[in-house]
Amino acid sequence: PKGLYQKLKRVRVEQAGPLSNAALADRLAAPEGGLAILNNRRQARAVFELIRDVPNACHLSTNMTARHRREVLEKVRGQLASGAPVRLVSTSLIEAGVDVSFPVVYRALAGLDSIVQAAGRCNRNAESAEPGRVVVFEPAAEEAGQYKPPEELRQLAETARSVLTAFAEDPLSLEAINA
Repeated sequence: PKGLYQKLKRVRVEQAGPLSNAALADRLAAPEGGLAILNNRRQARAVFELIRDVPNACHLSTNMTARHRREVLEKVRGQLASGAPVRLVSTSLIEAGVDVSFPVVYRALAGLDSIVQAAGRCNRNAESAEPGRVVVFEPAAEEAGQYKPPEELRQLAETARSVLTAFAEDPLSLEAINA
C-alpha cells in the first residue's frame, strides 16, 4: 500500500480555514478556475450566483434533472479538454462516479471520505507534474448558520477536523486514514 500511495499521489491538501461565499467566489474567478464542492444546495446556489457572469461558470445540483446534469458535465468536460479555466460549483453529487479533473478543488469541511472523493476530482489523470490542490475550508462565521450541514455530516466533519489537525502535512496519508 505505501508504494501504491506514493505512486498514485497526485494532490496535496491545504486548509484555508473560514471562507465567505464571496471569498470562495473570488478564488473560483481566478485565472485557473476550479471546482467548489459545498455541503448543501442553498450554499452551492449562492456561490454560483456570485460567479454566474464569469466565463465558464457552471453549477451542478441534485435539484437538476439527470439530463440537465449530463448536459452540464458534457460542457464542463469539453471546456476542460480545451484547456479553458472552468469554474464549477457543485454539491457532493460530483464526488462519486464523475470523471472530471481540475487543477484545484475547494471542499467544504465534511467527512474525510468526502475529502478523499473530492481529491479524486483534482489532477485525476496526472495532467500536471505538480500536485493538484485540494483546499478544505469552512463557511465564514457570519454565514455558517445559513448553511448548516445535516447532523450526521457535522459529526463526520468533526472527526475530519481532528485528522486534518493531527496530520496537517498529509491528511490523506495511510497513517491519517488509519487514525
